[in-house]
Amino acid sequence: MNKTEKIFHNKTFIVKDNIYNFDLIIIIGDEEFYHKHLKNKYKLDMGKQQKNKGGESFVMKYNDKIGSVVWMPRLNFTSVNYGILGHELLHIALNVMQKIGFKFNYNNTEPLNYYFEYLMTETLWKLVKHMKPKSKT
Repeated sequence: MNKTEKIFHNKTFIVKDNIYNFDLIIIIGDEEFYHKHLKNKYKLDMGKQQKNKGGESFVMKYNDKIGSVVWMPRLNFTSVNYGILGHELLHIALNVMQKIGFKFNYNNTEPLNYYFEYLMTETLWKLVKHMKPKSKT
């Protein structure tokens, strides 16, 4: 396990959505941590899940709010992990756009593209902000 993976093992982050107010909950860790966090914090039981998934995402209602969840078992800033993060955030962007009533067509993709870019940028900034080198003491 490299240092970045160790930093982001069994961690959660909230990414504020200042566009549509679907705050994004990022969960990075093993499946047991993921399921316990959702059950304890949001009273959500995910049941039995398939194995060997690179990630998962969905929109949920909690505490009279609607928010989004992205789970990844690991994040070590490799091209594979960037791809998985982008994949999951695109699911979120599509779900949110559908929930707000956005009508998709080929000539009208900019709102989705800008929202996806916003989610990716805000998520990466949040993760980088929490990447602190270990002290040498």
